Amino acid sequence: MNTPNTTRQQLKTQSLLCTLLGSCGIGVLLVLCWLGFANPILRDQRDAADQQLVIAQLRNQERQIEAKLVQASAEAKYWQELDEKRCQRSSPQQDDSCFLRWLNQQAAASGLQVKDFRPLAQQKEGDYTSQGFAIVAQGTYQSVCQFLDAMRNCPKMNRITNLDMTPKDAGGESFTLTIQGLLFTDQTTKQFQAQEG
Repeated sequence: MNTPNTTRQQLKTQSLLCTLLGSCGIGVLLVLCWLGFANPILRDQRDAADQQLVIAQLRNQERQIEAKLVQASAEAKYWQELDEKRCQRSSPQQDDSCFLRWLNQQAAASGLQVKDFRPLAQQKEGDYTSQGFAIVAQGTYQSVCQFLDAMRNCPKMNRITNLDMTPKDAGGESFTLTIQGLLFTDQTTKQFQAQEG
C-alpha cells in the first residue's frame, strides 16, 4: 500500500528522473546544434583565416617573383648588350679600311708615326678566322704606351702576337715599334654571308 510518503517519494524520484532525462535531452540537442550550426561556422572561419594566410603568402611570393623577374631582365639585357659588343668586335669586313682608319687615328692621337702596315696571312683559330697584320711605327716611349693602350681598347677584337721595341737613337728618346698581330672575324657570320650570296 502506498502511503502518502512513498507516493511523494516516487513522485520526487520520477520528477528527478524526468529532469535528468530532460537535461540529457537538452545536452544532446545542444551538442547536435553545435555540430550542426556552430562547428561549421567556426570551421569556415578557420578556413577563411587559413585562406587569408595563404593569400598573403602568395602575394609575398608574387612580389619576390616580380623582383627576380626584374633582376633577370636586367641581367638578360646586360648579356645581350655584351653579345652585341662581341658581335661588333668580331664582325667580318670585306676590307681592312675601317681597322686601318682606326689605327691611324690612334697613332695620330698618341703622337706615333706609322711607317708601314702590311696584311699577313689569314688563319683559323676555333670559331674565328683571323687576318694577320704587321705595323712598324716610330715615336717616344710615352706615345708607344698610349698606342698600346689604345690597341687594348680597340673596337675590333685583336691579339698582339709579337712586339719589338728598339731605341732609334742613343739617348733613348725615340723608339721603333714593330707589332705583329691578328684581327679576328667571326667564322659563323662569314659562313652565313657566303650562304646568302
